[in-house]
Amino acid sequence: MRWSTPEPSEVAGERPVRLVSWDVDGTLYSRSRFVLRLLLDFDEAAFSALRKLFTFRAELETFRRAEGGAPEAMAALRESRHECNEIERRFIVPALHRIGPHSSVVRAIQFLEGAGIPQVVFSDYASEHKLRALELARYFDTVYAAEALGALKPSPVGLERIAHDYGVEPGDMLHIGDRRDTDGAAADSFGCRFLLFGRTSYLPSRLEKRLRSYRFAPSASTSRSPSSSDKEEET
Repeated sequence: MRWSTPEPSEVAGERPVRLVSWDVDGTLYSRSRFVLRLLLDFDEAAFSALRKLFTFRAELETFRRAEGGAPEAMAALRESRHECNEIERRFIVPALHRIGPHSSVVRAIQFLEGAGIPQVVFSDYASEHKLRALELARYFDTVYAAEALGALKPSPVGLERIAHDYGVEPGDMLHIGDRRDTDGAAADSFGCRFLLFGRTSYLPSRLEKRLRSYRFAPSASTSRSPSSSDKEEET
């Protein structure tokens, strides 16, 4: 990994952060360690099943590049979702449990928890099972899946939902993710701050230090509105 020069959306502004959202894949855990774990743990039959999952993800990437595509295309992809969920539970979850999260991510999450800052997950895909495997579920108030909202990143729809549910403004939020073209673009479109962390960004050991460059302002009123829609469930 290497240090990258912060873009304007990454630089801490004067307005304090009141809520932090996290991406999951490639952010909470190391992709390289995850792939290595898969190679070590599974046989050809397992990889045959995993190929179906990766094909599904590739189709979703095509949908993303088409900036949404036709609604019927997304509906067609949902027909494969239940099978892919089962594949993830059988193969992805055990691998994630074996490798665990970045230790620096755990320290950063605990730092934010100690500061009284609400934390949520905003991932492209349903991720409750991954959070349980990583033993991080207890730290997050709510889990949002862009796929379930019908608009993958870089659409800002998920961030808009989070702000609505918690009664905060874009300037009150910080999103942490590993892809500038999806996480960063969504944050920029929405108008919240963005911290690039993952495969080609900040060294894991420096994440907490980077977070401390922001000002945080815990607020008793920063909680999910009782009138909000139920959190997104797995599809």
